[in-house]
Amino acid sequence: MMTSCQTGREKPGSWKPSGKRIQRGLYQTQKGLLVNADCNGAANILKKVAATLRFSLKEVSRGSLIMPLRIQFWIA
Repeated sequence: MMTSCQTGREKPGSWKPSGKRIQRGLYQTQKGLLVNADCNGAANILKKVAATLRFSLKEVSRGSLIMPLRIQFWIA
């Protein structure tokens, strides 16, 4: 049986936030950049997977975190 820490649902005791939540859906980094919270979460997952699979994220742009593409599916 796996523990919640092994499934990635719990943060280790040494974990410290690298920024703060400004409002629902908006995250501010230590450097003051405002990032969509969903994009920030996806980037954190991507970093974790990249470390596990040992591939480089060197060419990934910050622009996709700061200015995500907004798509509206239901337009009246």
